[in-house]
Amino acid sequence: MDLFRILFPIGMIVAPLAFCVLFRPGLMRVEDPAAQEKVRRLMTWLIVGTFASVGAVIGVQLVYPFGGSFLWLLFFPLWFGLAMPLTAKKYPSLSTQGHAQAGAPRAASLERREPESVIPRAAWTALWVMWLAMTGLVVAGLATGASSISQTIAMAVIVPQPVIAGLICILGPFCTRLAMMEAEPLPEDAPEDLLTAYERHRAFKARFFYILSALLVVCVLGVAGAFAWGLEGSGLGIAGAIVGSLVGVAGGVFGTMASTRRAKINEQIARLQTA
Repeated sequence: MDLFRILFPIGMIVAPLAFCVLFRPGLMRVEDPAAQEKVRRLMTWLIVGTFASVGAVIGVQLVYPFGGSFLWLLFFPLWFGLAMPLTAKKYPSLSTQGHAQAGAPRAASLERREPESVIPRAAWTALWVMWLAMTGLVVAGLATGASSISQTIAMAVIVPQPVIAGLICILGPFCTRLAMMEAEPLPEDAPEDLLTAYERHRAFKARFFYILSALLVVCVLGVAGAFAWGLEGSGLGIAGAIVGSLVGVAGGVFGTMASTRRAKINEQIARLQTA
């Protein structure tokens, strides 16, 4: 039995339950008894759904091994249908409805924040230098004819990769600027620690977008370079799947951390408005 075909879907299916059990953001939990009861019901259904799905994977794998590997798709109903609603209900400040208060005085922060980015222009220039160097290696590999793949596949698989990596280099600074312009509601007489929290939150997002851009450029051009220099094979496919999964996990971790940071700011604002 191919362990990957059974471990991968089981790992994906267990992930939503593991997240809900291990996620400890340090936020205020829901206090409403009715909402607490709904959280308990959602957790019960998540546990039952997880064990039932794992059982289905093992059962189908024993009868039809190839079909069992596709049951990793059960991750989506478990995640979007149970884990996400459970987390939002358990920690109300993670949702915009959980901290909004009608009639609360607000002040808008209108200062331009783009120059405050912690990512200097030299860092984005370095990313372009890396793109140029790795693209040169790809071109050199194609010129030597080291790869055994056909010219048609080379044109379809290898040649577009430097273009995709270049688009990433272009979109990286743009996404960072958009993140810096996120709305930042301020109560009247906002304290310095709230302004500092907003500043740290913006810096966190800017650093993430830069790191993600750099990782994507390396991964995209690394795969192209491997094919260009004749390193294609099943091992490369597995390595690509692992790296791609790690990049996806990194994005998920960032999203969770960013939401938690913003939720803590929301709670601080709520406390100031009710003081």
